[in-house]
Amino acid sequence: MKNPGLREARRRESDKQRDWFFWRQKRGVVVAGRMSAEEGKKVAQWAQTLGWPLIGDVLSQTGQPLPCADLWLGNAKAVTELQQAQIVVQLGSSLTGKRLLQWQATCEPEEYWVIDNIEGRLDPAHHRGRRLVAKIADWLELHPAEKRKPWCVEIPRLAELAWQRVVAQRDTFGEAQLAHRIRDYLPEQGQLFVGNSLVVRLIDALSQLPAGYPVYSNRGASGIDGLLSTAAGVQRASAKSTLAIVGDLSALYDLNALALLRQVSAPFVLIVVNNNGGQIFSLLPTPQSKRERFYLMPQNVHFDHAAAMFNLRYHRPENWEELELALASAWRTPATTLIELVVNETDGRADVAAASGAGKPSMMLHAQKMPGQSGMPWLVFPARFFLAIAASGSRSASSFTPVRGSILTYRDMADRRLSRSADLPMSSNYCALL
Repeated sequence: MKNPGLREARRRESDKQRDWFFWRQKRGVVVAGRMSAEEGKKVAQWAQTLGWPLIGDVLSQTGQPLPCADLWLGNAKAVTELQQAQIVVQLGSSLTGKRLLQWQATCEPEEYWVIDNIEGRLDPAHHRGRRLVAKIADWLELHPAEKRKPWCVEIPRLAELAWQRVVAQRDTFGEAQLAHRIRDYLPEQGQLFVGNSLVVRLIDALSQLPAGYPVYSNRGASGIDGLLSTAAGVQRASAKSTLAIVGDLSALYDLNALALLRQVSAPFVLIVVNNNGGQIFSLLPTPQSKRERFYLMPQNVHFDHAAAMFNLRYHRPENWEELELALASAWRTPATTLIELVVNETDGRADVAAASGAGKPSMMLHAQKMPGQSGMPWLVFPARFFLAIAASGSRSASSFTPVRGSILTYRDMADRRLSRSADLPMSSNYCALL
């Protein structure tokens, strides 16, 4: 009698696609999701040889050759150029960027292939294409690249321009700038663990991690639960120097896991970005009177006593120089150092208010035209930029209609407050939150 709790193993569909030699000569796009460091390097080389643009997730470890995708994907020229793709090959799952997910949901190439070692549904947009279950490295070996000239012209230019504009804002002491600078703080021959919520999204959109540098995360239905425990397990299994970055609520949810960090085999740095609660939820269209108590839930805590309770070294830098000194000291000692970055908790709300025309941005919220661009201004949210508005020219909130297959978190995110802004055109294409 068969055990109903067991499922018969499915056949691994790693066979060579017979028409690959045809498709590799076409205009293609490579989307890289979660994969190993070794796979990330191979995918980057594979895409470069094909001459196809590679849109890499923060967990792809591909080096993100086209950084700041969540910024330049909001540009009409980039979207238009991507529409010329005849095939999209997605390697790996668990994409982070909302603009990338939106483009994935609405793109209509002739072929869409998803390759991952994990079985099951990995394409939220349910494209009609090929779902191939295979190890990424094995699949690449069966489907070699052919040297071809890159076909995208605008996207590399837009990615470079986006990167330079982010670089120009790196001196301000804040969480967006930390996300951009994080590659400068990585330990040599070490590894990075990124938390959930706002942290991973900021790094995904504003930074460019080295190709093949190990990046770990614990993303899934568990949300922010157990992040410190996971980071401790990553360090214990690898015995490498580890940099972990989480938010203050994430740290509080797993505070007792600091006990696991009292004995480490290599330097371990835990950066806690303290914006006093779940500031990512400041982007939700919630009643102002209830937002702080029921959504942001500020805890008004600091972590110096927690570090002392578990006998961990502690720093609270107030500028980049102090942070760099604390890191330099931490990497010299095989112990755990907790570094708390206290940042302005109202930055997110200020930027959203600026987007609605109701206030001034906290840092640099621009609605500006890219060189040579017609139509919609390109919105840059260095602090909390996950409110994405694509071009259509319509200013009526009632005209907002999600495109078939879109993955909007909130249909009503075409908030009528946005339509009152004289500077920001509303979108009839898509609008993303978080």
